[in-house]
Amino acid sequence: MRRIQNIIAIVAACLLFSNCDYVLGLQVQRMYGKKVTFPYIVSQIFYGELKEDAEVPSGMKRMVLLFEDRNCSRCQASRLYEFYDLIDSCQNRSILPIVLFSGESLAAAQDEVLVQDYPFPVYFDEGGLFLKRNPYLSKNRRLCYFLIDEQDTIKFIGNPIQSTAMLSAFDSIVLNLSDNR
Repeated sequence: MRRIQNIIAIVAACLLFSNCDYVLGLQVQRMYGKKVTFPYIVSQIFYGELKEDAEVPSGMKRMVLLFEDRNCSRCQASRLYEFYDLIDSCQNRSILPIVLFSGESLAAAQDEVLVQDYPFPVYFDEGGLFLKRNPYLSKNRRLCYFLIDEQDTIKFIGNPIQSTAMLSAFDSIVLNLSDNR
């Protein structure tokens, strides 16, 4: 437990000293250790095929990449290729990446993902139920990427490939999660 607290301090320090302000560190502390609740049924697009009644996989380590409709969801959907390195990094560590769009109006994002034909599943929570069930999640873009364990508890916050310090902290947490099984 002490080791995990030290790792959280390192991650928070990395965020604070990479041009983040004090508030960002407080948001990390508010999110860490919270349980995430996913909607029961979402839409999914995988290799250009739409499935209306999909479920977000559970019972395994997952890296959530959350995109909200308050920003241009079509623009975000067209730029998911920017996350290939993060998605590959997760898959190489036996972590399932969950790319999730949540909000009231996601039709444009769905259309864009269908056109882009990404080689990973992209989930759509039309109506924003995910955000409503998890009000403690930060609206800050840098905190919309987080690792959850098999029990849906947030164990890491941030993009682990943004710096070597973040990647090192991420690997330590993943190793600790694997050792505690």
